[in-house]
Amino acid sequence: MDTKFFRKDAEEDSFNIRIDYHGTWYHDGRPIERTRLAKLFSSVLHYDPEKDEYWLITPHEQGRIDVEDAPYIITEFNYDDDKLVFTTNLGHTVIPSPDHAIILKNNIPYCITTNNVPARINRQIREDLINIALAQNGFNEESGQLLLRANGHDHVIASS
Repeated sequence: MDTKFFRKDAEEDSFNIRIDYHGTWYHDGRPIERTRLAKLFSSVLHYDPEKDEYWLITPHEQGRIDVEDAPYIITEFNYDDDKLVFTTNLGHTVIPSPDHAIILKNNIPYCITTNNVPARINRQIREDLINIALAQNGFNEESGQLLLRANGHDHVIASS
């Protein structure tokens, strides 16, 4: 593969890497069993929201990969004194903020991580965050949204 810089109009071959709904990485149809290898790939993962494409981009090559839903799953969180920190299934940490917003897709919350890559918030954590937002009286009747106050911002956790 030729050395190129990332261009939104670049036509590159796929790396034959796929990430399933549960965040499992596959290469040539087989699971990548070495977590360290998946973490390495994830460090060069980018998402182009305009084209809904995922790319692995290194200084020497780039290629698209297939993602069933989201590459990462939020599997842990810490909420203490208005500070919220998420951890993904690959050990990435993200602090929700305007740059790393929590968004809803089909009423399921995702948090945007580095390089625009979304991470789906797992069901148990979503329920815990809903309970925190309810305790904060975070339901906005006008918009029908449940808002969680964290890190100095209101974050949409659910919508009616």
